[in-house]
Amino acid sequence: MESDTKNSYEHASPVINVQPEPVARLPQHKDYLIWSICSMICCFFPIGIAALIFSVKTRDAIYLQNDTVAAKHSRTTYQLNIASSVIGIVMYIVVFILYFVIGMQIYHKGMQ
Repeated sequence: MESDTKNSYEHASPVINVQPEPVARLPQHKDYLIWSICSMICCFFPIGIAALIFSVKTRDAIYLQNDTVAAKHSRTTYQLNIASSVIGIVMYIVVFILYFVIGMQIYHKGMQ
């Protein structure tokens, strides 16, 4: 009799089987595509083209899940974008200064 009362009070927990869902794999490396396009258009064009090429290579490596190649190309893209931006900014400053200096010389010659 004791075993009958014991079984009637046991709580049966339902078993739920859950299938694992596919986990979206986020890229761990940036491709700097927008920055590469901007540096190609607005900064120093030749280095911007190289940055754009390496940016696309980074994207391809991320798609193929090749982390070592993606990391290498991502780092190269970053360095090329920095170089293009710095050279572009320096060129804009030099052109602005030359424009201002030459403009002032022309202005002063016209006043004489």
